[in-house]
Amino acid sequence: MKAYMLAFVSVNNYEEFAHSYLSKAVPIVKRYGGITLAVDDTPEYIEGVLPAGRLVLIEFDSKQKALGFYNDPAYQPLKKWRQGVSTSEAVIFESGL
Repeated sequence: MKAYMLAFVSVNNYEEFAHSYLSKAVPIVKRYGGITLAVDDTPEYIEGVLPAGRLVLIEFDSKQKALGFYNDPAYQPLKKWRQGVSTSEAVIFESGL
């Protein structure tokens, strides 16, 4: 069953973020079959209160693959660095229909 990672990420210095994080994290995402479906710096909120920041939606073949990416040993130092220079809210969920 397909699974998705949805994140809202607020970054102060996007150029540094892209160079130091994205350039290294994206290959790990791809190793787990992850496909970026959407990235939007200015999503239009139509109901409720959602976190601020860039919206990122990534599709994986399964929840296990999504968690595999998030828990991959090679990703851990990148995750720690990201958490030090940005704020984010994220969730992994499976499609249910």
